[in-house]
Amino acid sequence: MRHLFAALPTLLLCSILSVLLSGCAGRPSPSVQCVGDCEQLLNRLQQTQYSHRALSALAEVKIEQGDKNWSSTQGLLVQQPNRLRFDAINFFGQLLFQMAVDGPRLHAYVPSERQHYTGDATLQNVQRFTGLPLAVIDLVALLLKTLPPGVLEAAEPIVTEQGLDLQLAPGVIYSLTFHGEQLVAITHTVDDYILYQVNYGEALDDVDFPRRIELRVPMNDLRVVLKLEDVELNPQLTAQRFQLTIPAGAVLTPLDEME
Repeated sequence: MRHLFAALPTLLLCSILSVLLSGCAGRPSPSVQCVGDCEQLLNRLQQTQYSHRALSALAEVKIEQGDKNWSSTQGLLVQQPNRLRFDAINFFGQLLFQMAVDGPRLHAYVPSERQHYTGDATLQNVQRFTGLPLAVIDLVALLLKTLPPGVLEAAEPIVTEQGLDLQLAPGVIYSLTFHGEQLVAITHTVDDYILYQVNYGEALDDVDFPRRIELRVPMNDLRVVLKLEDVELNPQLTAQRFQLTIPAGAVLTPLDEME
C-alpha cells in the first residue's frame, strides 16, 4: 500500500491518545499564577484557537527519514476538530493518492491500485496512509497552528524563557516558543521524551498564516517540511468536501480486514 507521504514504517503511539484524554479530564492544581505576559500569551493562543478553524492550501511536501527522502505536491483541506483531506499529484498533475477523514470515518483511494480503502479513522489506520504516528486531532491542530482540543482548557500554564509550558499532567507538556506574541514552535513531550516538534515560518502576506511548517518526529528519525501556496484561511468547507468520489470499478477494501 502506498502512503500519502511515503512508505514509512508503521509504529503505533496509542499512549499519546490515552495521555491526551487523561490530561483533558481536569486541570492540575496551578503552582504559579498566570499574570502579565503569561496572560497575554494565553489570550493570543485562545484567539488563534477560535480564529484558525479551517484551511485550504497547495503544499509542496518533502519528507526525510534517515538517508532517504521523498517529495510530492498535495492539495490540502483541514477543518477543526477532525476533518482532513489530502490529494497528492505528480509533476504532470496526475492523481497519485487521496485520503479524506470526516470525523470517525476514513476513506482513501490509490488510482494505481484501483483500491478504495475505508474504515474507522483510528491512529493505526491514519498512519497506514500518512506514515505519521499522529492521530487526526493532532494533525488537524498542527496544520492549523493550534493545539489539540482540551489542551488550553485543561493545562497548567508555566512561564519559561521561550514562552509557555502547558502541563496536562506530571511530565506531559506542550512547550510553546514565541517571538513577541507570535507562536513559532510547539514541542510535545512525555517524561522528557519528545513525541513531536513543530516549527512555523512567517506569514508572508495579509493572510495571518505561515507559509512553511516543519514537523519532526525524533523516535522515527522523521522530518516533514510543508511549503504552502494559495493559502485560504477559514474557507467555507462543507462535509461533502471531505468525501471522495470513487471511480466505478474500484475495489472496496475494508481496513478492519487488513492485518
